[in-house]
Amino acid sequence: MGVAVFLVAGVLASWLCALFASQLAQRLSWPLVGRWHGCRDLEHCSVSWWGHAMIGLFVLGPPVAWGMVGHWQAHALTPSRFLAIATMLVVATALFHLGYHAFVWP
Repeated sequence: MGVAVFLVAGVLASWLCALFASQLAQRLSWPLVGRWHGCRDLEHCSVSWWGHAMIGLFVLGPPVAWGMVGHWQAHALTPSRFLAIATMLVVATALFHLGYHAFVWP
């Protein structure tokens, strides 16, 4: 049960953090690193296996990390422990998405 709760919470947190980071990136002059390549459309551009791996990491990484933490913590989960772990995971997820938008997304 703990894994499912963490997995659903990870999907929701990841979605909300990505949405927030995307809106923030539209208001700021990002990316910090500059354009890594000119074409940004997956349907019309040639994307390497590395690019597909990064997309997979962006979409599946945070929810999978949340599920793994939920699996490791399921045996000793209390409401206060869940709140502390969830808070740390939300901060990590937000930093992951902010970092992605700050360094990669135009």
